[in-house]
Amino acid sequence: MRPRTGRPATGLDQVTGPRYVTGPSRVTGPRRYLAALLVVTSLVLLTLVSPALAVDYGSDEVEFVQLLNDHRVANGLEPLLVSDMLSEASERHSSDMAKYGFVSHYTRSGSDWFPLGSSPWDRMAASGYTFNTAKGENIAAGQTTATEVFQAWKESPDHNANMLCADFTVVGVALISMHGSDYGTYWTTDFGRYADESAHALTSPAGEPKPVVPAPPATPTGVSSPFSDVGPGTLYGDQIALLAEKGIVSGYKDGTFGPDDPITRQQFAKMLALTVGYDVYPVTTSGFVDVEIRLDPQDALYPAGYIAACLAAGVIQGKSAGTFAPLENITQAQLITMVARAARPAELATQPGVPFGDFCPDHYPWAAKAWAAGLLNGLTDMGADFDFWAEATRAEACLILCNLLAQG
Repeated sequence: MRPRTGRPATGLDQVTGPRYVTGPSRVTGPRRYLAALLVVTSLVLLTLVSPALAVDYGSDEVEFVQLLNDHRVANGLEPLLVSDMLSEASERHSSDMAKYGFVSHYTRSGSDWFPLGSSPWDRMAASGYTFNTAKGENIAAGQTTATEVFQAWKESPDHNANMLCADFTVVGVALISMHGSDYGTYWTTDFGRYADESAHALTSPAGEPKPVVPAPPATPTGVSSPFSDVGPGTLYGDQIALLAEKGIVSGYKDGTFGPDDPITRQQFAKMLALTVGYDVYPVTTSGFVDVEIRLDPQDALYPAGYIAACLAAGVIQGKSAGTFAPLENITQAQLITMVARAARPAELATQPGVPFGDFCPDHYPWAAKAWAAGLLNGLTDMGADFDFWAEATRAEACLILCNLLAQG
């Protein structure tokens, strides 16, 4: 995406505004895929920083940078330096897309390097580019030459806007070729304003497109569960432990969490408000006639304060006649819709390949957008037979909220 003159910039902005993702665009001919994303300012919460690798550039990558810089100079802009940090992030993402069969700005069906749901900014930070600065990303699949991908991006307004963004001073580039993959070739270019210590001019070819890079050694999360019934073999146990560490969940008084227990609508409203970081205050009305205003000795804001905060943010709408049904167990459909609204997917275009059908006019559009944004990554049984009307479990709620957290 790109900033637009005369109104707030459209971008994935983790500091001052909502996320915006451009919808994917396809070009005619053999199987190909394009998508573009830009952030105006980005402050990334870093969970893992890998040491920078020595980056070798293939002839197609060098040619692309030359085409890109010629294009910029012809439009009165400075050429870009190549950042090895950004190229490492680009290479790992292209490798993951090739190996795990997805094309998205978000790490979706698998990764050898990043948590599911990782955004471009997460991947850049994990590769060492942690700077609070303007950033952007173009991806493509199926274009076999530098000229082909450059022309495709040049003819696409959003991609071309990234290539001609005056804010950028550095670029990372990667082409991964994988025989037998869906598209065969996968391109990622990551852009940044700050010229980091790895930035340099790129002028000479080094070789052919790189194969899929090997996976790094497994790295433990370092987060242990405080609950007696959540251990290494617990489904979504890592996500439960992470939310407990962040103070979003606390479990039962007996020291258990009950991962397979259902979760009420008021309980999930609190979890969501804490995850997103809504401002929560004591209230005299929650906006719903069936939500009790009471002072819980352990949490004076529960439940009315959290429910009121979610209502003010537009993530809940209640049931009917001004009621919220706070003590009802929440369904998968209701939970996913609330999380999708919290992720601001009104600005997200749904992507092709949604694995489930239109199960409900009220909830399906939100579920489809949640799937496209990576919010449902890791849910077991996600597919055509997924039961959206089943009661969500406490563990499933933790998984989906962790996917939301992973997007920043």
